[in-house]
Amino acid sequence: MTKQNNKLELYSLILNDILTGKFQPGERLREEKLAQQYGTSRTPIREVIRLLENDNLLTVVPNAGAQLKIFTIKEIDELYLLRYHLELMIYTYIIENMNPELDTKITNLIAILKAVDLTNTKLIAQANDLFNKTMLQLANFRIIDTYYATLTNLFAYLRNFTNYDAESKRRIEAVFEHIAICQTILAKDLVATEKLLREHLENAKNHFINKYNFK
Repeated sequence: MTKQNNKLELYSLILNDILTGKFQPGERLREEKLAQQYGTSRTPIREVIRLLENDNLLTVVPNAGAQLKIFTIKEIDELYLLRYHLELMIYTYIIENMNPELDTKITNLIAILKAVDLTNTKLIAQANDLFNKTMLQLANFRIIDTYYATLTNLFAYLRNFTNYDAESKRRIEAVFEHIAICQTILAKDLVATEKLLREHLENAKNHFINKYNFK
């Protein structure tokens, strides 16, 4: 395995540990400790820290080292604004390029969302993830996919510091909001789709901020 592959594998491993809450918000990430923990030297750790800083998951303070980022409410608001614009671009493209194949896939997605067991938190979360992944796949935007993946990681990181995932009520609401968005996309009604998207993200943002423990 090449040095580059080793670095990327280490990056994926540490990123996954960050996203799954194995580190605390604001926690200092010391190169020496990380090198021992992941069985490597400090050089690749230093390179991974730079990558994570580029992902906005870390802040690096001169003479103090790296620490996990704690987002302000203003920054969270910016993340939702960015998500709005990215998703609107995706939905607009799908509507403007609607064809029988896309119609069938979205119709099938609606059926899946309507059939989800609303008593099962895990299945609800999977259904909402499926909606987002399907929309990305239908638009087939390679560059936007990259930015959206980074944004998704940031939201996954932030949710570790709330009790958001422990509550299914908002996730259930999101299922029905996703169904409504699918229906307006099928109808090729961009105005209605934009309105539903804005309301959906406003609901999600307000709920999230109420649960965020680091205001």
